[in-house]
Amino acid sequence: MNTITVKLPADQAVLVTCLLHDLQVARAKHPQPYVDAHHALGVLLEEVREIETEVFKRRCNTERLQRELLDTAVVCLRAIEDVVLSKKEEKR
Repeated sequence: MNTITVKLPADQAVLVTCLLHDLQVARAKHPQPYVDAHHALGVLLEEVREIETEVFKRRCNTERLQRELLDTAVVCLRAIEDVVLSKKEEKR
């Protein structure tokens, strides 16, 4: 795996750290990879609906919204790993 060094503002670094932590937690909780892009899209749409539910509440809870947005980002990262990168590895 390649190593990339990026300088981020402190608040962005915290978000990236949270995202990577949540990715590890999600992998531990649901270790099976997404089978294909359709599977990943189904999970992603479920997360988007949860964002939608929070946004359309009379009073949107920003902490819950942040949680749902991070969950959605985790799904996207998993999809990249499971569907895109794993297919590239298979072709090698």
